Amino acid sequence: MLWRALWPDDAQPRGNAKSRVMLSEVPGPEARIPAVTEVSQVGVDDLLVIVDTAGTSSTSVDIFGVLTGREVMEWASLKVAKVVSTTAKTVSVVTIPTPSDGWACNLEGFAEHAFDPSVVTLTLRTKTRRVGRLGTASEIRQQITGHALFSEWRRAYESAKTARKELQTAVAAATAAKEQQQQALKRGSHLQPGHGGRGDRWPRLP
Repeated sequence: MLWRALWPDDAQPRGNAKSRVMLSEVPGPEARIPAVTEVSQVGVDDLLVIVDTAGTSSTSVDIFGVLTGREVMEWASLKVAKVVSTTAKTVSVVTIPTPSDGWACNLEGFAEHAFDPSVVTLTLRTKTRRVGRLGTASEIRQQITGHALFSEWRRAYESAKTARKELQTAVAAATAAKEQQQQALKRGSHLQPGHGGRGDRWPRLP
């Protein structure tokens, strides 16, 4: 999958996050996503990956120091966000759709539109929040469109989009036909005795 293939990895089998620290089996920097700990490390238009470790066994672990980039991007409670402004102590971001958000995400125009336009202001240092920098939005788009799997992904995406449109058209046609049938039944009921129309003029039986 193109999305998974974008992120650095060294394909080395390792234990869980905590055991890697104890056994000194952490991946090298070339296989990791750089962590962000200071506002000075990011700028407007940067894409950040935000991981919430609350409720996991990795709350105290340096996620970006012990996991490869690919492992980080497979984290369940993950968000990708684009920086829209910064202050001395905070970063303001909007959430960007990823493939897990379905049709809201078009990798060809990745990060051009927010999944949620609401701006959220974050402090970088919390007990359960970990933040990494993926690169600028334009850098990631170039990485996507220049990847060897991009053409294959684009064909699959366009095919799926066509199938989705055909399904929507079929559903709309079926809905319209059902509504027409219901309207016809309603009109027919008005022709029965006691329901107005010509039926009221029919002679009544003694």
